[in-house]
Amino acid sequence: MEQERSEQFFVPDTRFAGAEKGEGDKGKFDGSRFEKREDGAVICPAGHPMVLKAERQEESHTLRIYAGTACEGCPLRENCTTAKQRTDRGREIYMKRQGIVEAGHGDDQHNKGWRQHLLRGKAKAALEFMLVRIGSNLGKIATHKPRELLALI
Repeated sequence: MEQERSEQFFVPDTRFAGAEKGEGDKGKFDGSRFEKREDGAVICPAGHPMVLKAERQEESHTLRIYAGTACEGCPLRENCTTAKQRTDRGREIYMKRQGIVEAGHGDDQHNKGWRQHLLRGKAKAALEFMLVRIGSNLGKIATHKPRELLALI
């Protein structure tokens, strides 16, 4: 016969640590700290208005994504968001990368069917990527400079 135990066991859930303070996991603010007004405006915990950036329909609800308007220098910023604001220099670098790297990589994936690395490890994956890019560049040369190629033979 099994004996009934009188103890009760509780397993703490770390996701709710700090819920009584209005904080979510890792000390971040959850949605309860943001004021939602009837006119649709959202106010951050520091009292600044937020701007609606995107809205999309999920299966059971509408997801609205807001962005802060006065996050720069706000003492509560690290508790509100993990997002990093891009500087003008960072934005410039990203725009250059977008035009140089992303187009070739997208061409390899979409038009040439190269979806994932077959080799494992950083060195092998880098070598494989270089081979894919070399193949793409040779294809461009063969397409745009056929006479020069024939002259080499």
